[in-house]
Amino acid sequence: MVLHDGQTFLVDVFDIPEAGGGSEDFAEMTITGMARSVESLGGRVTSRSTIKNGDCEGGEIIAQGPSRIFTQGRVFQSGQRCFMILYVSDSVSQEFQATAQYFLESLEISDGCRGGLKPVEASPSKVTTSLIDGEIDPATGWRRISSLQDGLSFSMPNQVSLAERQLQVKPIALTSRKYESTDEARRYTAIVIGEYPEGILTSVKGQEAALDHYFIDLRREVEGEAGVVTFVRNLSIGRYPGREYRFSTGGKSGKVQVFATSKRFYRFVFLDGSDQTSSAMAERFFDSVRIQTR
Repeated sequence: MVLHDGQTFLVDVFDIPEAGGGSEDFAEMTITGMARSVESLGGRVTSRSTIKNGDCEGGEIIAQGPSRIFTQGRVFQSGQRCFMILYVSDSVSQEFQATAQYFLESLEISDGCRGGLKPVEASPSKVTTSLIDGEIDPATGWRRISSLQDGLSFSMPNQVSLAERQLQVKPIALTSRKYESTDEARRYTAIVIGEYPEGILTSVKGQEAALDHYFIDLRREVEGEAGVVTFVRNLSIGRYPGREYRFSTGGKSGKVQVFATSKRFYRFVFLDGSDQTSSAMAERFFDSVRIQTR
């Protein structure tokens, strides 16, 4: 990033961490995030379009405000890799707009977008399952589950099943460990994906990208069944970010909390088969979660 004479010039390249699904909508979601950021500050989007840079397809946004601030940005995507270029100035003058256009047009993506980096999935047959009893809490009767391997502990109402499988083997090896318990019409799930090597989820930007990526997957899954996803709030565990969503689909309702740390991606899901989420049971589950942050 370069600051000069009331102008900001930013070029960024980052990889989208796999959090259990596709990533083809990530560039579009990034553009949407830019638009919402401008509008939340009182500005307005004057133009939004689809553009190309060689073989790369992406999106562009032009916005004005608040006050006389001018913003123009572009995002391109190649598989798991995103390229972002952004210009912001404190004036909407023709001179600054011309500077923005010159700066954005200077971006060249030399290796093009020909599918980019595609994860190589592991064999779907390599799944191991086991049962975990845990320690019974005399006050609630729930089972307390602790895993040093996953840096995690939580409580669920009955015996817990654990399914382990390798999600992918290249470009990095990722394993999924899924803990699950049921209680009448309710289902409690904790999923841990990792470990990510140093540099993938180390930065806040990478962690936020993983959370954005998961939201795309959740929205696609729920809306594909004519359901609705609602953002509830931002969360955090230590210095690591998280988010909470509610959803309803197929006569079921649920709540999701997700967190991205430097080594692992955590997903906690409560699903209720009745018409309304059982808040007491849901809160007991989510309040019981402890994640190691060191």
